[in-house]
Amino acid sequence: MLVSDFQQRLTRWSRVHDPRGGIITLTLDLSRSGPLPPETRQFFKHRVLKTLREGNRSIKTLAARIEEYVTDQVRPESEGLFLVAGPSLWETVELPVALHNFLWIGSAPYLAPLLELEERAPRSIVLVADRSRVRIMESYLGFLEPLAEVALQGEEANPQRRVNLKESPLRASGGRITRRSDATNEKRTRHADERVAVVFREAGRKLLQISKEIKPATILLFGDRASVPGLFQHVPKALSARLEYLGPSPETERDLKSSVAKALERRIQKRRDQEVRRVLELRSQGHLVSLGPSSVLGRLGEGTGLRFYLAPYDPLPGVVCENCGARFADQRSSCGFCRGKVYPVSLTQEVVAARLARPETGVTFVTSPAKWLDDLGGLVAIRKPLKVG
Repeated sequence: MLVSDFQQRLTRWSRVHDPRGGIITLTLDLSRSGPLPPETRQFFKHRVLKTLREGNRSIKTLAARIEEYVTDQVRPESEGLFLVAGPSLWETVELPVALHNFLWIGSAPYLAPLLELEERAPRSIVLVADRSRVRIMESYLGFLEPLAEVALQGEEANPQRRVNLKESPLRASGGRITRRSDATNEKRTRHADERVAVVFREAGRKLLQISKEIKPATILLFGDRASVPGLFQHVPKALSARLEYLGPSPETERDLKSSVAKALERRIQKRRDQEVRRVLELRSQGHLVSLGPSSVLGRLGEGTGLRFYLAPYDPLPGVVCENCGARFADQRSSCGFCRGKVYPVSLTQEVVAARLARPETGVTFVTSPAKWLDDLGGLVAIRKPLKVG
């Protein structure tokens, strides 16, 4: 999937609203065995279809279409499914990485699972190198697409080239055997090394050009240990410091995708752990932290939230006013400001929509069980420091 296409979809979906609450968001884990793993099958049959069939007429109609799609149309190689459906809305994304089994019915598409996936599998460059070629690929959302390849070119036959041979002892049969002189061997080795250096220099040039175009989150390198130092020498210093060497090249493309996914997940988990430690430290100091949905919504409305912490598969319910747009972290029947009519929303999705509208807004997804986040109502924000003067 192209990056621009995915970003355009997210932006478009974030603008969809149906105050009647008839929009379905479904994600499925298809990664374990067969087109529909046993746990997913149970979730889909006993949770998803049962819930949809108990809904209003439009939701019941969508239930039949969703059942047909999941059971008959999902590609066997897909490992994750994102589906959003509603009045005049039907969109699906099949992914090569897993999502959680999850269902949400509300007034807008619930996009946190896709943003969490994009953070977990960001746009990255993957290099696979040996002494004969360097492949440059792009990884995004689990997809792996080739960008460029630099290969060692075969030498043309040179009739003028003579090989220096030295005489050696007679064979048992009486003829002489020959061996190449040490000087010639050294010359051929230097020549081979020069040809490999040409490949690495060209790969470094292409890597620099591609990095400027796509601005990758990271650059992952696979290759035999004998070749890696040579490649490092010909990669621009600005990029060589970002290269993360992950060991020998995997044997298959499937193994390569798996290795890339694991490396990226380790990287993002490390960053998330650092960000969680940061907010807990600020909380212990008693400043710059807004705790709980009501306080976080205030920061969201004022635009004073620097970073928001949320669980992507635990949407918090709330309401929004049809008239003035005010948000509330409870299930009231009318707006507390203008007395206008309210409709239900996901407060988590409200934060995600703000993140899509203002990319500078930081979001940290807390994916592992976190009692501290549950105790604080499921939403926490770091406030921007007050300006002095």
